[in-house]
Amino acid sequence: MTPDQIPEKSLRRPSVWWLLVTIVAAALAAVLALVALQHQREVTRPVGEGDLFVNDAREGAHSVARFIADGDSVESAVKRLRNQLNIEAVAAVSDGLVVAATAPELVGVALSNPVLSFGHESQRVTAIAVGSPTQISIDGVAEWETGDVLYQVHQPSVDGGPSLLLFYDVGELLERRIRTTGIAPLTLQLTAAALGLALVAAMLLIGRARTVRRYRELARESEMLHRHATELTLTNVA
Repeated sequence: MTPDQIPEKSLRRPSVWWLLVTIVAAALAAVLALVALQHQREVTRPVGEGDLFVNDAREGAHSVARFIADGDSVESAVKRLRNQLNIEAVAAVSDGLVVAATAPELVGVALSNPVLSFGHESQRVTAIAVGSPTQISIDGVAEWETGDVLYQVHQPSVDGGPSLLLFYDVGELLERRIRTTGIAPLTLQLTAAALGLALVAAMLLIGRARTVRRYRELARESEMLHRHATELTLTNVA
């Protein structure tokens, strides 16, 4: 038998496209993992004080307007808002005077701070850390004495009613600024997608490695058969 008579096995090199698909899958997995990490950092990063004040003030103004439209008194509306925002105290201000508040000591107190007075007169959101104008109690228990520093935020009315004055304890403000605890749902989804693509890339890489190894084994086997056939041919001729 001559070398030309040996049946040739079909040897095909592993396609480079599978390697490209593997690289793309791995790259996408890395990108999704980075996006998931960045998203988790964003949702767990404490929100700035200014953002917190503005968001609470706007939410509070619309909530109080809705409570009053539903039939609540101003006194009831500020109490509901305090529970909703989970802050130290809420007061309703009209013509520079507190007309209703969750802390009864605040009722009748005039806005004396220039920043808060300016916000009330110009109908703008203003905030300042300043001493309390009077004692502030929660459910009848005095929590802050006159002069204790609290953040006070003024929010103008959205419907022509009384404006709002929100009170924040300085020591507890950081805890309130934390927006999210634990792992966010979107972070879990992105991480799962990244792991899925990483698994696909790993399977493709392992499969291609096995294909390359098999190709090399077949190539060596074919080379040995041809060399053996050539030796036999030379022996027969001799």
